[in-house]
Amino acid sequence: MFVVASTLLRQLRHLEFAYPASTDWKTIKQDSELEADSRFAAVLVPILDRSEPAILLTKRSSRLAYQPGHISFPGGRPQEDDPDVASTALREASEEICLRSEDVQVLGCLALHKGRKSRNVIVPVIGVVHPSAKWSPCADEVDDVFEFPFDVLLNPNLPKQYGGGERAGSWYWSGQTQDIWGVTARILMSLAAALRDRG
Repeated sequence: MFVVASTLLRQLRHLEFAYPASTDWKTIKQDSELEADSRFAAVLVPILDRSEPAILLTKRSSRLAYQPGHISFPGGRPQEDDPDVASTALREASEEICLRSEDVQVLGCLALHKGRKSRNVIVPVIGVVHPSAKWSPCADEVDDVFEFPFDVLLNPNLPKQYGGGERAGSWYWSGQTQDIWGVTARILMSLAAALRDRG
């Protein structure tokens, strides 16, 4: 049984999601605003169901060829037998952090997030993680799993934008021990904005 004890977690159930979690990939790919050569992925935004909720984030393995060491959500590209976006996100979370799909209640999807300098299109799937759930990093893909507290998520003073350098224009989360930036920061900002609008 899911507790969903806090006001914030109760609000999640009433967000106006961009897509149901059961949306199939064909529907996502037919979005008229996307380029024909877009590359799609789904990520799970795992929200811990407890009185002081937090979001699970991962640090990608330093041995990976693509974005080694980056902070991200568990996720990846769809496989042919994935019936919908939630199936992709849950399968990837199982592979990356050993989180069982039966321990996650998927609620819906935030709006699509496009890579700033790439053809990547990401579907953020919001899921509430059962209080008794366990997780651990898969060494081949993830170096670490850590918690991002909701009080940090909802602090409007923490998201900042780089003014120069190769990250110029990208958003990041200031004051953190982990380097949270790029599309991961933007997805967190979208969730925070949706919760503030709801509240």
